[in-house]
Amino acid sequence: MDYPHINNFLQFTNHNNGSCTAVNYLTKEEFSMSQELAEALRGMNGKRSLASFFYDDDDLDGTDWEGLEEDLLEMDLLRRSRVDKSWLGSIRIALWMSRGNCGKSLYGKAAVLHTIVKYLWLPVLIAGIISCFLQRSLFYYYIDYFDDSFWMTVICIFMGFLAGLLLHELSHAASALVYGAPLFEIGVGFILFLPCAYVIYDDSVIKNPEKALHTVLAGVEMNYLLAGTLMILQVIFPVCAGILFYPVLINMILGTVNLFATGPLDGYAALCILLRIPRKWGIVERGRILLGKSKVRGAENASEGILRIAMVLLSVMQIGTVFLMVMEIWSYVGIFV
Repeated sequence: MDYPHINNFLQFTNHNNGSCTAVNYLTKEEFSMSQELAEALRGMNGKRSLASFFYDDDDLDGTDWEGLEEDLLEMDLLRRSRVDKSWLGSIRIALWMSRGNCGKSLYGKAAVLHTIVKYLWLPVLIAGIISCFLQRSLFYYYIDYFDDSFWMTVICIFMGFLAGLLLHELSHAASALVYGAPLFEIGVGFILFLPCAYVIYDDSVIKNPEKALHTVLAGVEMNYLLAGTLMILQVIFPVCAGILFYPVLINMILGTVNLFATGPLDGYAALCILLRIPRKWGIVERGRILLGKSKVRGAENASEGILRIAMVLLSVMQIGTVFLMVMEIWSYVGIFV
């Protein structure tokens, strides 16, 4: 039998009377159970049945264990595997799953990554841009080496994209852990057949706006840090300039696009933190706010002053950024013609 895993969105709290409360951080639901059952749920790893934790308990010999496991699955306290197939063309595969402690054991490694990203992304990016500008002729010379190599171009784009996605999400996770947010899951997958990476954590416990802002922007900072690092490597090892060219371009695009204040992107989460507005307001509601016609409670104040100005400026900046990005890519493509 393929026994289910523990649902990694749970945090357990034991009480003096022998009971335990399990809280699902994603839904905020609370469940009461015995401490023995909670301990069994912590220990389930996909290789043991729930009954195996109570095999020597005479009082529980008549328990319908399979029925109990099905009930726990329906309550979202258990999951059967690391693979979650949501809808057509969308799938999530968990690479790392918390086991009840929400990732606290990873704090030391997370703190190192968090510090590197937070303090080095800007100086490294600037240094990379300056170094490539100074060695521009050498840079383009080695790009020409890959002029007729289609598959080398595809591989470089794929590797740059994959590294950018994974490191982007790991940076979110590292900042969340450092700032005290429980971490539940890190994985990869597809959304509408497009490759993606993801991290699930509870950022509602981060009350400091500055820390919350850095948590949602840590992924963007990582993309820029990676791009800057690769730029510097291009100059130090010019023979690798052609190989590193596309990963640099891809990570610059990933970082910039994620700054857009729309949908589930990091830029919108950052805007909500800065302006103290709910993240659940969608693009239609934001349009109504911009026009001053929103009827959502709390939006009447947000539709005036700084929010309206911010939305106008962000819209202009995003349109301008997309235009410049398209023109830049077009100019790079011209190199290979």
